[in-house]
Amino acid sequence: MTDRQTRLSETQPATTTTQTTAAAALPPTTAQCGTVTNNLNGATAPVIIIAGTPSCPAALSISDRYLNDRTIATQGQGRFAVIDGWHCNWPYLPDLSHADSYLQCVDPTGNAVKIGG
Repeated sequence: MTDRQTRLSETQPATTTTQTTAAAALPPTTAQCGTVTNNLNGATAPVIIIAGTPSCPAALSISDRYLNDRTIATQGQGRFAVIDGWHCNWPYLPDLSHADSYLQCVDPTGNAVKIGG
């Protein structure tokens, strides 16, 4: 297992198939909000807006909760979770191995953030 796989596997996420596909199909933007730290292993990850216009404080907050709030229940290898209406997961992306993918969270209005590379 690579460091990236370890880092991602220690985080936790969730989303629907439609939301995963829609957010994954959008090109990443350069709207980087900052970084979050995984409290389990100290790894940091950039938080980048990839769709819509969520505020950076909201993007950072949802990302931090997804990585660090151990009361959030995640399901399956895709680490699906719902946090305050945001659907978070570890998506499979075209042209990338799952290990090289990033985490993402999408809200009901289509705002989306990616967590990690």
